[in-house]
Amino acid sequence: MSSIDRLFALLNDDAPAGTEKTAAAAAPVAAPASVDPILATVQALTSKSASDAAASAPAALPSLDKMASDLAAAETDAFVAQSKLAGAAFCDSFMARLSGYDTQIGAKTASAVAVASNVDLEKIAAAAYAKGVADSEKHAADDYQAGFDETVQELHKTAAEIHIAGQQCAARVLSEMTKAASASGGAPTRPFVRV
Repeated sequence: MSSIDRLFALLNDDAPAGTEKTAAAAAPVAAPASVDPILATVQALTSKSASDAAASAPAALPSLDKMASDLAAAETDAFVAQSKLAGAAFCDSFMARLSGYDTQIGAKTASAVAVASNVDLEKIAAAAYAKGVADSEKHAADDYQAGFDETVQELHKTAAEIHIAGQQCAARVLSEMTKAASASGGAPTRPFVRV
């Protein structure tokens, strides 16, 4: 088995049964002179005895935990710093936009004051009075028309009621006359005089 295969077998927990485990190695394997120095270092570290591996393992965990917590703290600090910079940039942008609006509002307000001071106030008052008079006349005309329409509708209603009452009265009179004529033998009575 080549040294690379052995290295992969050591790293793999599911290595085939024929491979040699690091804990079972009796002595470190010496690298031949032709092997790369990095590979020789890896082989020397992986071929430690079981007691050396067990003794170094507990010491490595606290240092790895410390490195991980330091890395997490540094990352959190970086995020906080980045958030502060982004917040400052947003705030500066907002304040710049707000000052631009403030400048525009100030210019518009100044121009409105200048226009109001140059306009003849008597013309404004006369125009407002003329508009008020026109509105009053329009409302008066609308109220007059509404009153006239209401009166005409009331007259039509009263005339229709009187017309219906007159028709009913005439129908009763004719009915009474027909009854009287049939009771006297069919001859008309004196109310109908020919001239």
